[in-house]
Amino acid sequence: MSLLDHPFVRKHGPQLIKFAVAGGLGATIDLGSLTVFVEQFGMDERVAVVPSTLCAVIVVFLLNKHFTFKN
Repeated sequence: MSLLDHPFVRKHGPQLIKFAVAGGLGATIDLGSLTVFVEQFGMDERVAVVPSTLCAVIVVFLLNKHFTFKN
């Protein structure tokens, strides 16, 4: 029996992949919005990190709630 055939992995493996996708998308949104705030809006980097992180946290929360864990 390989590790991938283990019942725990079969049950939670897809959820782990969805969790990683949500986190990766959150990181992309964080870095992308930070770039937009700094380059397009001329915000200071130390100030722009606040709305950038807030956007990413909201997106990751909603993805995990409705896509990963479906609560």
